[in-house]
Amino acid sequence: EAKVLKLDNELIDLRGKQENYAAQVKELREMEGALGKAKKDLEDLKADHVEERKSFEEELSKLKSAMAPAEGEPESVRGLTTRAQLVERIQQLGEGVFKAAQHSWENALAQIKIVNPGLEFSTKG
Repeated sequence: EAKVLKLDNELIDLRGKQENYAAQVKELREMEGALGKAKKDLEDLKADHVEERKSFEEELSKLKSAMAPAEGEPESVRGLTTRAQLVERIQQLGEGVFKAAQHSWENALAQIKIVNPGLEFSTKG
C-alpha cells in the first residue's frame, strides 16, 4: 500500500508538472507570435521610415534649389527668404531711388539758378 501511495503522489506530481509544461508551452507560443508580430511591425516601420526620409530629402532638395541664387542676382537680396522680406527690400530700394532722383532734381535746379540768376522758377504744386 505504501508503494501505491508513493506512485499516486508521483502521478499527481507528474500531472502537475505536465500542466505547468503545457502552460509554459502555450505561453511560449503566444510570446513567439507576439515577437513575430513585433518584428513584422518593426520591418514595416523601417520601410515607412525609409520612404518618409526619402520624401523629406526630396522636399529639402527642392527647397534648396528654390532658394539657390539666380544668375545675376544682387548680393543684397541673397539672404532674403520670404516674400515679406523681398517686398521690404524693394520698398527700401524704391525710397533710395526716389531720394536720389529728388536730390538730382534739386541739384540741377540749383545749377540752373546759378547760371541764370535772374530767372525765376515756380517749383510749387
